[in-house]
Amino acid sequence: MNGKLKQATVSRTATGKYFVSILFEQELALKGVDITPDLKIKGLDCSMASFYVDDEGNSPAYEAIYRKEAKKLARRQRQFSKKQKGSKNQAKARLELALVHERIANKRKDFTHKLSTSLIRDYDVIVVENLNLKAMAQGLNLGKSVNDLGYGAFLQQLQYKALWNNKTVIEADKWFASSKTCSKCGFVYKGLTLSDRVFNCPSCGFEIDRDHNAGVNLKNYGLKELGLGQPESKPVETSMHKVESVKQEALKSLASG
Repeated sequence: MNGKLKQATVSRTATGKYFVSILFEQELALKGVDITPDLKIKGLDCSMASFYVDDEGNSPAYEAIYRKEAKKLARRQRQFSKKQKGSKNQAKARLELALVHERIANKRKDFTHKLSTSLIRDYDVIVVENLNLKAMAQGLNLGKSVNDLGYGAFLQQLQYKALWNNKTVIEADKWFASSKTCSKCGFVYKGLTLSDRVFNCPSCGFEIDRDHNAGVNLKNYGLKELGLGQPESKPVETSMHKVESVKQEALKSLASG
């Protein structure tokens, strides 16, 4: 370490393992990225089924770790609940239950760390959504799916690893409609619902996977933020309403004439 040691904290896990967390302070020379047309930019749209879908329609090799271990976890919980309180058998059952929880947490942490490191190594700029994961877990009946995903920890890892490696993570504005905007013509389809997994543009007829479409829009958002010439989205929906109004006025005039 080249920094100043601030403190060291010793902790013990539920499975009896000891760890030392060291906090130290160090000044880093953070340069960021040079804005050039050849920047490698990646847009990531969060997905409950596949962790994320990027602007090329690709997803990581994700597995729902908690759900995969759910049966084993339930079995260990039942065994623990049946043991006599304070007995050696209960202590043994508690340890076995804690080991399952630890394995789930370690697998999730290993996956997100490897994935975030790979992305930071391969790309200069990564564009992500502004997500309220806590609200998603509480309000959409997606509690287990959101918590199992570990997407919040993944975003934190991306951010600090980007700083360490002079890369950039751009978080889109929370009002940016990445899923409802056509990545081809810019039309905002307000009628799109969560159950619609394919985006069919009512304006230009463009058809694309919903999450893939959002990934492209997020990349385009990043290009615009960096000033790399990405054109503004056209207010197609507003224009269509205006055209329809003109047609209605014309028909009224003909009828009255």
